[in-house]
Amino acid sequence: MKRIYSLDVLRVVATICIVFHHYQQITGAFFEGGLNFFGGRFEFGMVVEFFFVLSGFLAYRYVENLEKLGDFKTFIRHKIIRLLPLMAISGVIYEVFLLLYNHICKTPWMLGNNLTVWGTIINALGIQSGWAFQNGLVNNPTWYVSDLLLCYIVFYFLLYLSRKKDIPVMYLFTGMVFLGAGIVTYGIELPFMNIYTSKGYYAFFFGLILGRFLYNREITAKMAVVSLLIAVLVPYGLVNHFYYFEQGLIYLMAFVYYPALIILFLSKPVKRIFDYRLFGALGEITYDVYIWHVPMMLLMYVIFELLAVNVNVQSAVVMMLFAVSMFGVGTVSHYLLDLPLRKKLDMKFEKKV
Repeated sequence: MKRIYSLDVLRVVATICIVFHHYQQITGAFFEGGLNFFGGRFEFGMVVEFFFVLSGFLAYRYVENLEKLGDFKTFIRHKIIRLLPLMAISGVIYEVFLLLYNHICKTPWMLGNNLTVWGTIINALGIQSGWAFQNGLVNNPTWYVSDLLLCYIVFYFLLYLSRKKDIPVMYLFTGMVFLGAGIVTYGIELPFMNIYTSKGYYAFFFGLILGRFLYNREITAKMAVVSLLIAVLVPYGLVNHFYYFEQGLIYLMAFVYYPALIILFLSKPVKRIFDYRLFGALGEITYDVYIWHVPMMLLMYVIFELLAVNVNVQSAVVMMLFAVSMFGVGTVSHYLLDLPLRKKLDMKFEKKV
């Protein structure tokens, strides 16, 4: 599938929102009268659902081309190589930085000061959140990766079930959306059915339904205009009439707002605006930025303490500088660590086959 640079723009913006969200959460930064990504009316942690919707949307290509899907072993190996090595390394580094933080800063860390070997192990295996174990809070934002991996496994199983029992696969995907919503509604907390997995189920599988709707379909001017109106009016309503949007907001974002953004950014005029390789390059490193932003916050505190510099980490300027620096870290990680490691693992498994 040819890379769509306009969707990379959405990836970049969503990643920045997540970085800002966790930065304010961890530092306690709050901007009176300004836009707050944590502690404000809108819970920007909800932006993670955008990544689920987009992942599901992009995964629909497998439904239309089952040959690319391959057998389960090949499919899941590809996803594991893509997602887990960097997450495993970041988990170990996170614990090292936490050890330094405890020794040097001697103040409570917002996400907990306890080192955990078990948490590091299940984090490296990608089963730390939503599966059968309690979240070890090792590089906590990576719960999303654990959930996404589970969604891919369920996705493959549903495709297999659809072929085996001759069940229309869209029925199964729709069932997963309702399952995710039901978990939230009834507060279910069971292995593979809990608050973590619910986000993946209703958002990822709705993304697949969106993929079916848009597959080989040209984005018409009418679709683009409607999507633009949604993209503008929903934020306006949230800012000025939040009360009317509060109930069911998670579903409004996952089922209406994020799909509208995807449709809008797939329209010809918007694709033309962002048709530059630079946006693709930035989109490629967003996973690395996401993986490293919390460990780097730990390191930031350690460095400031070692240098005995008094930096106002609750400043909006410092927050923006941190986000910019994270794209530098993400670039280094992607090209010097993530890509070489993935290529090496791919070659190793191909030789075995």
